[in-house]
Amino acid sequence: MSRILKAIILCSVALVLLVSPAYSKVDVVKIGVIYPLTGTSASTGNDYVAAYQLAADIINNVTNIDFPFAKTVGIPSLGNAKIEFVPADSQGNAEVGKAEAERLITTIKPAALMGCHHSAVTKTASQAAEQYGIPFLCPDSTSPALTERGYEYFFRSGPTDNTFIEDAFQFIADVDKAKGTKTQTVALVSEDTEFGKNILNVEKDLANKLGYKIVETITFANNSTNLSSEVLRLKQANPDVIFMAAYTSDTILFMKTFKEQRYYPRAIIGQRAGFIAPELFQTIGKDADYLFTTNVWAADLGVARPIVKTINDMYKKKTGKDLIVPWEGVKFDQKTHQNMYGKTIITQFSNGSYKTVWPLNLASTPVVWPVPGWDKR
Repeated sequence: MSRILKAIILCSVALVLLVSPAYSKVDVVKIGVIYPLTGTSASTGNDYVAAYQLAADIINNVTNIDFPFAKTVGIPSLGNAKIEFVPADSQGNAEVGKAEAERLITTIKPAALMGCHHSAVTKTASQAAEQYGIPFLCPDSTSPALTERGYEYFFRSGPTDNTFIEDAFQFIADVDKAKGTKTQTVALVSEDTEFGKNILNVEKDLANKLGYKIVETITFANNSTNLSSEVLRLKQANPDVIFMAAYTSDTILFMKTFKEQRYYPRAIIGQRAGFIAPELFQTIGKDADYLFTTNVWAADLGVARPIVKTINDMYKKKTGKDLIVPWEGVKFDQKTHQNMYGKTIITQFSNGSYKTVWPLNLASTPVVWPVPGWDKR
């Protein structure tokens, strides 16, 4: 799960300082955070909220680590005011998310809003924030369209789908060169919300531009109950690589169905979401081995950057789960308000965790390519 802790701290405080001067004389700065706390993505949403709570602990208390705002109480430039993240439940529903944004704005008078995991929810919730003139920071939703609306108050700290997908294709090219393979055909599989639709469009454009033959394109309903026909179509098309955008329950169902039909291509490359949800690995265990996904961080990066391990250990002590933290920093493009430092890596699952396999010079373990079929594991 992509929990962008450092960006949460840096960006939330930056927004308060830059856009909300009225907060210079308060004891507590409130920021609303909108995530799916019930429904099929509840586990993911609650993991996000736990990351915000850890961020608040670091900001509000003296912590002896080399991290922004860790060594002071609160925010020094605001008279040591403390931060409070106030969660709201979107239920993974766009209209509910918008209503919750409006409720937070009118009741708690937040300095800013943050969220919302689902791009479709972020789209509507940030519309409400824009109407009220409230800053909205998105650390997670990846639809490129979100930063193409010309909004004055919308900011995003993470990479967009364009970046993730471009890097996924570059990963294939680099691995083909290193392994002496030649990827020629791809299948594109996406769920039918804002998240999946945008990814599918970018993948189509890039596959055609780069000369890959698209042998199957599948759009499926979010929270499907049966994906047998979709997997059969993939099996019959037999692409070298499958690109997939799916949330948690659908990712689990796809993997179970792939195994039932004894089908696996050279590689399956996910686009985060369900592919980095802890529930996937808890549910299907070693059947998740060899899955690829675009990502922003993996635990093995902590070897090169010790602070990453420090923060991860703090989160794991609090929740029992690993924490994902990001890049080199945050600098928003003046026109789009997109963080120009957001970066991508490719990870492959093995032995209970994702390992960095691309860029190749940062790989902590050799990439397994092509992936062995079910009968060879």
